[in-house]
Amino acid sequence: GGMPGIILGAAAVYVLTTGLSLLVLRAVPELPKSERPSTSRAFDITATLRFFRSEPRATYAAGVLAFAETASKSLLATVPLYLQQELNFDIWGVGLIVAVGVTGALLGLIWAGRHLNTAIAPRVLRLAALAAVIAVLALAGLSEVFTVVAGNGRVAPLEGIASRLVSGVIVALPVALVLGAFISIVPVAARTVLTQTAPAGQQARVFATQAVSSDLLSLIPVGLVGLSAEFAGARFSLLLIGLIGVMTLLVLERVNRRSAVAAAVPAPAPVSAA
Repeated sequence: GGMPGIILGAAAVYVLTTGLSLLVLRAVPELPKSERPSTSRAFDITATLRFFRSEPRATYAAGVLAFAETASKSLLATVPLYLQQELNFDIWGVGLIVAVGVTGALLGLIWAGRHLNTAIAPRVLRLAALAAVIAVLALAGLSEVFTVVAGNGRVAPLEGIASRLVSGVIVALPVALVLGAFISIVPVAARTVLTQTAPAGQQARVFATQAVSSDLLSLIPVGLVGLSAEFAGARFSLLLIGLIGVMTLLVLERVNRRSAVAAAVPAPAPVSAA
């Protein structure tokens, strides 16, 4: 639909969301005045920020959530262009990849509903983020690998339907499955960690702070990916998404390691009064 279709679609989603929000607002009963929290400290998030500084599991979960939001927004805009520009997929090929991605997301939700728990959620976050980074980088390098294979003297150049089939089966379809599962599993696992670790009376602020932080942190990376897709091509955008993921994991692992070292250092013994 082009740019007008994108804008009209976004406007329709916002109108629908606003209508649903108003319906929910009307359905929620008001608390009696005696039970309403004080509004004098309604925007005081000092305790919430202290919580994130002192709880490495929550910090890790919030960081992976921010990367997942950045990656999902960027991939939705970049992957169709990449499949068309680099791999010469037609509209049906792009639709097939999207369908496989949706299938991966549904399978991820089913798995999370049956097997995910608070004990394994932090490890699932780490593995899911690492798998997504590998998948994005593999997809970015697919066109180069395909060019080498197609230009090999022993193999006739692969063209048309054959090229789309080979590249899709070998890398594009598994990558779409992995990324779909990543986009669905990470929010469940991360929010499981946040729910488990947030102190009583702070959960709403923890979730709100995480959501706002993710939105703010994703603005610049998503903008850079969009600009790179416009001026440097979709393949470079995928490489940029992978680099953002690598940097995110390195930062989170370093923070996690420092927290573990700090927790392992015994506190000094109290000095008794003479």
